[in-house]
Amino acid sequence: MFIFGILTFLLFDQNINRYIDLLIEDPTNSAAIERITAAGVEAIPVIKQRIPELGVPVKRTLARILGTIGDTSAAPILLNLTRSDAPLLRAEAAHALGRIKDPRASPRLIELLSDIHDNPRGEAAWALGEIGDTTAIPALVSLTNDPVFTNRARALTALGKLNGLDQIIDLDRFLTDPNPPVRISLALAIGVTKDTSYLSILERLARDKEPVVRIQAYKVIGSLQSGPSKSLLVAGLSDPHEGVRMQIIESLIAFADPKLIPYIVQMKNDPSLAVRKRVNELLKSLPPELFKQGMIEVIAAADLPLDLRRGALVYLERNLDEEELITHLLNAFPSWTREEAVNVIRREIEPGMTKEQVRLAFGSPSTTKKDTTGIEIWYYEKSGLKLKFSGGRVVR
Repeated sequence: MFIFGILTFLLFDQNINRYIDLLIEDPTNSAAIERITAAGVEAIPVIKQRIPELGVPVKRTLARILGTIGDTSAAPILLNLTRSDAPLLRAEAAHALGRIKDPRASPRLIELLSDIHDNPRGEAAWALGEIGDTTAIPALVSLTNDPVFTNRARALTALGKLNGLDQIIDLDRFLTDPNPPVRISLALAIGVTKDTSYLSILERLARDKEPVVRIQAYKVIGSLQSGPSKSLLVAGLSDPHEGVRMQIIESLIAFADPKLIPYIVQMKNDPSLAVRKRVNELLKSLPPELFKQGMIEVIAAADLPLDLRRGALVYLERNLDEEELITHLLNAFPSWTREEAVNVIRREIEPGMTKEQVRLAFGSPSTTKKDTTGIEIWYYEKSGLKLKFSGGRVVR
């Protein structure tokens, strides 16, 4: 049994070595990468033995594999690779250390934040954010001044993960950074902190000239799930870009707040077909009770178009008893009498009904016209209904 174990071990090593040999021929060999990765921690000693003799392209591939395996026993190998003369290999090793999340790597990664080449600095910043070592905060704050915008962006994101944004004295300077990814990273960093004290910065990002920045800003604003967040989202529904409006709707729906449903329903009249379609999909996805409460709010929303309020009424007629619906109508239209509310619900035409009541009961007319006496005539083609109005009320 002991001999069998030794033979199995030797055969396993031979297989890993064979796959490494395949990588020497082609560092992108996907089958070899898959097999070495699948071997997991058992492959690490073989990689450690072979890696000194290999060229930079193969070392980069093996560093990536070690990061995917994710075991801290690979940290010494990767730390050694961060001292390579090849900047891309240093960067690859730094990234892998971030995936492993071994705190022992932090001192070397902090050193890499001052690397003379761009890529190692950026990957080290990302890795430190993943590891979560707050001792890196001062060095990451310095990196926010990096001449390379991707490194500034990564430094901000890492500081967000470390709750270190408050260590940047002039955080709002990134609002005017010329590169959108930096402004996006500012929003993302705030999102990670979940700190509503940064809402004023997010509000300014929501007015950014680039739609992609505004989209991310509104996504983060929604994730903060606060009262002020709701107000900012509602105010943004008039954004000129359909992608921004769609993100705002997604964020509003996530609150699961019936009082926000009228704002979402009003987007059924959005000029963008994509937005209208998404609104319908989201409304259909709501739990029945939440949707019902939302429709009650729609009925009460005086600033919504009557056709949208009528849609809510039709739904509620199927889901509430008449007495409850009458109560909600009278709350929404306090000038109405109980009889008027009943007439609307039962679709009963009575002299004196207002245009508002008729439109809620029957919808908008197919055609309207005035006769020579000034009487206004509404005609509903589908039902054949014909109504006459004088002074804004139904007459016989």
